[in-house]
Amino acid sequence: MEKGKKYLLSSLFGLGIISVSCIWIQQGCINRWKKQANKDRGLFLLMNQWVNLKQDEKRIENYFIHNKLKRIAIYGMSYVGKRLVKELKDTEVEVIYGIDRDAANIYSEIELVTIDADLKEVDAVVVTSIDEYNAIYNMLSQRIRCPIIAIEDIINEV
Repeated sequence: MEKGKKYLLSSLFGLGIISVSCIWIQQGCINRWKKQANKDRGLFLLMNQWVNLKQDEKRIENYFIHNKLKRIAIYGMSYVGKRLVKELKDTEVEVIYGIDRDAANIYSEIELVTIDADLKEVDAVVVTSIDEYNAIYNMLSQRIRCPIIAIEDIINEV
């Protein structure tokens, strides 16, 4: 009987470790999903505000013209970055290049570089990443001397 108790306790202990491990893995998945959901919500709200501007016949280029920013770079060449390039095409504002961690794997009409490249001088860099602005600002401010502006700030000010 003593041997049976040890086996039972050992089995229960093993099941406890497995249960805790499963809960830990599940919580990690839940946290990643929450983070992605928050990012997606922020992206949705940004794009909704942008569409609202378009419907009110307001133009993003006016922000740059008003602030005398004629030559810009865009950090983040995913959905928002690509829309911004298209929005500013054939305007007084010239997008000189884009900056992205995955520059080599992104198709774009403009030159793309990574943060480690020799960054050409521009009047401003627009950061289109909605969830990592502070970290990106810190990286960029060490590499280039110009205003670094969040796309949300531009859209909210137009």
